Amino acid sequence: MKKAPKLSLLAPSFNHQNYVKYFLDSVLNQTCEDFELIIVDDCSSDSNIQIIESYKDKRIKLIKHKHNLGMNAALNSAFEKSTGEYLMFCASDDILAPNAIETMINAHNNSKAVTIYTKLIPIDINNNVVHSHMNGYLNMQKRSTEEFLRHTFLVSNLFVSPGMCVKREYFERIYPLPLSLCNYQDYKMHIDLLKFGEIDVLEERVVYYRLPSAVSGASAPSAKTGMREYLETHYFLDSYIAYDDLELLSRTFANEIEFTGIKPFKDTLEFFWGCMALCSPHDIRKTWGYHKIMNFYNTKEGATLLYKRYKFTFAHLLNLVNFFIKQ
Repeated sequence: MKKAPKLSLLAPSFNHQNYVKYFLDSVLNQTCEDFELIIVDDCSSDSNIQIIESYKDKRIKLIKHKHNLGMNAALNSAFEKSTGEYLMFCASDDILAPNAIETMINAHNNSKAVTIYTKLIPIDINNNVVHSHMNGYLNMQKRSTEEFLRHTFLVSNLFVSPGMCVKREYFERIYPLPLSLCNYQDYKMHIDLLKFGEIDVLEERVVYYRLPSAVSGASAPSAKTGMREYLETHYFLDSYIAYDDLELLSRTFANEIEFTGIKPFKDTLEFFWGCMALCSPHDIRKTWGYHKIMNFYNTKEGATLLYKRYKFTFAHLLNLVNFFIKQ
């Protein structure tokens, strides 16, 4: 029986005819050969498939979607055909450093982390490094679980997706990924994985990331992209309600708990998360939180439980509007 590779590289691909060759060359020139590449063409309209098919290497598995299904559908399809102990994610318009796979495997072998991330090297359409973009979100920093949880819930995403590498057993627990998410599909994935345990961030940069501003597509900066992110926010915020480690929540939101007087309990988590969201600087998160509080209060049982736990009454509900009024 053929031995499974240590690592499976899962690569969504869509209309990348100008870049996929660089990606494939970088994968096939790795210092480590204990991997498989599962690349999923999401019904490209250019010559993307023909370029991929011109590579005759047994480590490459090409999946062709019959119609366009989106990023998460491509990742689901790739995962279903994968066999590796570790799963590494990278789009087919990016480029791997020669030691990227070896570095990730070694990192996992020497770590208890569920997921390992790498800082990114930004490149333009000509593969030139864009030094002015080396910082910011591409320069992901190692933080505690509490720091990641608090900031990603109240403020914004801190994770990067290209090059992230997760143990198979944990990805299985969040599979299948929801198909409708686009710009925040990775945001939800990070949140869902974070609840399983520790993460790590490599100091070494092993992925050349094609900047969205350099290519067209759903992630390129535009009014539509901004609106799509706005519309998807409420959906991915729902993922946080699955966090039920009361000690972790108490440490993470110590300041917000002191400010609101609302502590976490197993039977009032939706209400708790709603109250924490009211402390966000962003109205869209506050609105989500207000709706969660309303939803919990909607039944007699919910209202009674909130009075028992927090002495929370309808008058308190009415006063929550103060979180939205600029002082």
